[in-house]
Amino acid sequence: MTTINDNADFTSDDFDKLLDEFISSSIEDDSAEDDASGKEDDGWDEEEDDDASDAEEMEDSLFAEEDIYKPQIVAVELAYVSEGSTPEAYSERTVFRYNAENRMATRVRIHNPYYGKSYHRVEGWAYLRTEQGDVLQEVAWQCFLGTDEVLPVFTLDFNFLSSVNGEPSLKREGLYRIEILDKQKNRLFEKIFQLAQLPESFTSCFSYNAFNLYRIDAGKDIDYQNLPNSQNCFHIKNLGSILMVFLVNDLLEKEYPAEFEIKLYNETGQLVKANRMEAFRYCLEDGKGKFLQLVWTIGEDEKNFWNKQIYLIEILFMGETVISAPFEVGVRDTEALYGKDSIQPKTHIAGKKIVKADSVDSPMEQLDKMIGLQRVKNQIRDYSNIIILARKRSARGMETPLPSLHGAFIGNPGTGKTTVAKLFGAILKELGVLSKGHVVFEERSTLTGQFYSSEHEKTLKAMERAKGGILFIDEAYTLYKPNDPKDPGMQVLETLLTALADEEQRDWMLLLAGYPEPMNEMLAQNPGFDSRIPPQNRYYFDDYNVEELMQIADLYCENHHYVMTPEARKALQLKVKRDYAVRDSSFGNGRYIENLLSMDVLQAISSRVNKLKLPSMVQLSTIEVEDIPQIKAKDYKQPLAKLRKMVGLGELKKSIESHLNMVRFASLRAEMGIHTEMPPLHMIFTGNPGTGKTTVADLIGEIYASLGLLSVGNVIRVERSDLIGVHIGDTEKKTKGVLQQARGNVLFIDEAYTLYSPNKEDYGNRVLETLLTALSREEVDMLVILAGYPEEMNLLLETNSGLKSRFPYTFYFQDYSVDELMEIAQSVAHKSHYCFSPAALRSLKQLIASEVARKDKHFGNARFVTRLISAHIIPAMSNRLAKLSPAKLKNKKVLQTICKEDISLCMEPADKEYAFDEKAIARSLRKLDKLVGLEQVKQGIRNFVEIARYLNKQGKSYDEMEPLRWNFTGNTGTGKSTVAGILAELLKAMNMLGKGHLVEVKAEELYNVSEYKVDELLRDAMRRSCQGLLFVDGDAPQFKNPNSYFDGEKLRIKLGTLMAELPGLYALVIAGYATNRQPLVDNLQRCGIPEFDHTFHFADYSEEELFRILELCLKERQLVVDEGAGCILKTYIHGLCSRRELGYANARTMKLLSRSVADMYLLRASKENASSSGVVRTEDVSGFVWNEVRAIPRIGYK
Repeated sequence: MTTINDNADFTSDDFDKLLDEFISSSIEDDSAEDDASGKEDDGWDEEEDDDASDAEEMEDSLFAEEDIYKPQIVAVELAYVSEGSTPEAYSERTVFRYNAENRMATRVRIHNPYYGKSYHRVEGWAYLRTEQGDVLQEVAWQCFLGTDEVLPVFTLDFNFLSSVNGEPSLKREGLYRIEILDKQKNRLFEKIFQLAQLPESFTSCFSYNAFNLYRIDAGKDIDYQNLPNSQNCFHIKNLGSILMVFLVNDLLEKEYPAEFEIKLYNETGQLVKANRMEAFRYCLEDGKGKFLQLVWTIGEDEKNFWNKQIYLIEILFMGETVISAPFEVGVRDTEALYGKDSIQPKTHIAGKKIVKADSVDSPMEQLDKMIGLQRVKNQIRDYSNIIILARKRSARGMETPLPSLHGAFIGNPGTGKTTVAKLFGAILKELGVLSKGHVVFEERSTLTGQFYSSEHEKTLKAMERAKGGILFIDEAYTLYKPNDPKDPGMQVLETLLTALADEEQRDWMLLLAGYPEPMNEMLAQNPGFDSRIPPQNRYYFDDYNVEELMQIADLYCENHHYVMTPEARKALQLKVKRDYAVRDSSFGNGRYIENLLSMDVLQAISSRVNKLKLPSMVQLSTIEVEDIPQIKAKDYKQPLAKLRKMVGLGELKKSIESHLNMVRFASLRAEMGIHTEMPPLHMIFTGNPGTGKTTVADLIGEIYASLGLLSVGNVIRVERSDLIGVHIGDTEKKTKGVLQQARGNVLFIDEAYTLYSPNKEDYGNRVLETLLTALSREEVDMLVILAGYPEEMNLLLETNSGLKSRFPYTFYFQDYSVDELMEIAQSVAHKSHYCFSPAALRSLKQLIASEVARKDKHFGNARFVTRLISAHIIPAMSNRLAKLSPAKLKNKKVLQTICKEDISLCMEPADKEYAFDEKAIARSLRKLDKLVGLEQVKQGIRNFVEIARYLNKQGKSYDEMEPLRWNFTGNTGTGKSTVAGILAELLKAMNMLGKGHLVEVKAEELYNVSEYKVDELLRDAMRRSCQGLLFVDGDAPQFKNPNSYFDGEKLRIKLGTLMAELPGLYALVIAGYATNRQPLVDNLQRCGIPEFDHTFHFADYSEEELFRILELCLKERQLVVDEGAGCILKTYIHGLCSRRELGYANARTMKLLSRSVADMYLLRASKENASSSGVVRTEDVSGFVWNEVRAIPRIGYK
């Protein structure tokens, strides 16, 4: 007898082979009998059942054959089922989940040699034994072999209650053996199985890690160290076998029998190949990660195994489908990674049922399984219940009006609005509210068009596509522009409102989605939507909390075949907790997690793993703690050492260091998991100018960043003008913008006391309210420092109790003593590679002492010393050295040593220090006066010179009281850069700048580049403009675009911060179209006030002024125009001015026009071969005729 091993692969091909063998044998037997008897034997005829004699003969024949035939068992299949239930399916599994109430149902397949011939009966015994061989149960069996079954079956039941002593036979886990014997008790077959104590679901035993299929060409050996990329489509040409590798994370502490069934089906659902194997176990070197791996080579050593079709691999554990992975054998190779979603158990494939249909979650169940969103789930369930109730009442004849269908999804980015919309559509379809349940996604850009009224048509088409489903409009608030009734978005909303008014059209749903604040504002201000989308239909998507974000991270890793070590997960949780604590409305929620893992973590993994020569599968799928991004911890001791080295400020240093120690102590406790309330970080700096407030703020930013309390640590320096707006709402908007810019940094608000006013209508009070609201959150990635004079700051705190609680620490910066100022002077000189002679030091100390003796609260302290050296002592030194011979100037020490003479020039008379070069001032003012037009600007600059001259006579310097910073506003070509050059000359002549040169930066250079590059460009420009004027030309459209990456206000704040941060003296002019205070500037100009808040407005040139500019440009070319030519050119200029929106009516155009006129003059002169007269005649400019052109606003025009 041939014994079939129970753990061998047994497929339909094996059965077919055996069947052919049986049929061939039967045919040969039939032929022999036909030859002997001369007639055909039809076997057992059912019509002879009632004939007792025939039955007796048949039974006698059977017993006669029994002695000859020895039964041949083909297969034994098992089903471990509850007592009293019928097995749904048997399998060749050998491992089952232990249950004391279950029985072992057994199905035995037996070879029938009498197929097609006669009816027989065989019988025997079956034993259930323990691993040690003890008999637990004995069962008699018999099987009837008919003529119509090749492989008949009989069943056995081991109910475990028929043992000798009446106790259950199987009471524990372990190995057991079923033996099947014939009547003479000869062993026919043995089946070994195991009962194991396992959780109810495989998801508690292991979690998905990776599934891959690899191509192995015919005749090639498998190189497991250099496998090709995974594929989901295989070219049939030269295809030998396909290597399947399935990896899962072992979740159980104890070892257990990890037996899997693997089945291969073709596209008709027919079983092609089956295998049963136990997974290979292994763990990481550190023992912290345990894995199970299945490796199966499909089609190995089998010729013509593959056909062009779709196949399906099904992997089962304990009878439960783990994955169903389809792949194709065809005419191409396609590389692909199998994501978790692509290998979920399928309901059907090509007619074959893989899992029960009722195991597929309903839309409501899918919604319930989503992470978080409890409020939304409850609202949708409540709405569904109302619909169900209405349907039930309607069925009983009680009419119930259906609730309003249309709604709004309101929440921050990444909170699941799109996913829930799809499920909501499916839910409403199940409820019969919608006929299709699909979702059509639209936004402003897809609903608005280039032509008038096209929005109406596009919206109607979108509604038509959404019929039977949901029209989902993302960021719907962008359509609502109440201040611009002609905005195309308003046309979209009007079309939607008209459609919503038709109550009979209920087979569609409108969902407006967007961020909370603008969505609530739109709904509140639009009565149409407010009434048609009632509060109960507004679904608020809350931000995920830290625990939910970590669940999303775990799910992401599971879906993308990654596993985090415990240390990595802890580090990720700390990172998420930190970012969550300082989140704002732009926080990405689930999208944040996905970006964090797919970009930052994946980049770190790739950098680490790519260094390995042959990384293992575990290394390719494991996330280590070093892969998790963290706030870069630096050595806080370095900036602390800088603080200690600062001149003076003894008591202040002790106070600040004590505060920092307390903050560091709390930070260390938090890192160790000890709940600790972080002390307030915000502080008040009081003191006179130049006492080191900004420098200390820089160092505190570095220290807090080193401790991980700030994510960046830079200082953003602002003052009242950077925070105050003109119109209602502007101030709050500007302040929020500054707060957004200051995230991760130190926000240094200089002269903060100017924000308070007893007048409740003053916009400064709005700044304080907005600031306190932002700081009221538990954790803010920002440190705010309010700075100013002591008395004024104390008054500010007394008048606002909220500031006292948010700013509990006040640090007072004392004025420097004479010795401390001397130490600062030597440090300033040393940094610039200068040194003082002993006599110069004595003279300098005498000079500083005299200034300290007559100082007031505006005294500049360190700023005074710095300016004294750079603007007066060094220029005096250069004048002295200019008189020396070239030979002496070759001495390096001479070029570095400041002598007493250089100091003496700054001492006598008392106001000599601030001496103005009146000749240079007059020369620059004459140049200013020669400019055409710009009367208001000229007057404003003259006023500035007069004020500076008056302060100079008082022994004060303008730049110690006000920053040398201006705004020039106006259209392109109105003289802004020319006036900036004259202003630089005046600042040098008034000894406010040492050089007075002009450095120009085009605003276009600061766009479409990364933030660090912007910083780099600005710092370089500031260094080049040291002791000169930096002119930022903002004649670029980006300055007007509120959505630009880097607007003018941000530029102004950043440059102001750099002016305070970098050593040396600077002046700054930012030119642009307008500032936020432009209406106020224009209004004051009309009242005769030429300058407000350091802003000069350059008005457009009149026609007469443009003609005068043209004449001056021609005069430079030694040309004049006669009366006829002048009339033609004036007419042409009139045409330019009539269409100012084109942006051509400016001085730049006049300069270009003068060149064209000069060319036409020279062309005529060359033809006449006459000497140059210098007179432009009518025929030279006859071609300058203004023709109407289409109005396309030019770049640089407001």
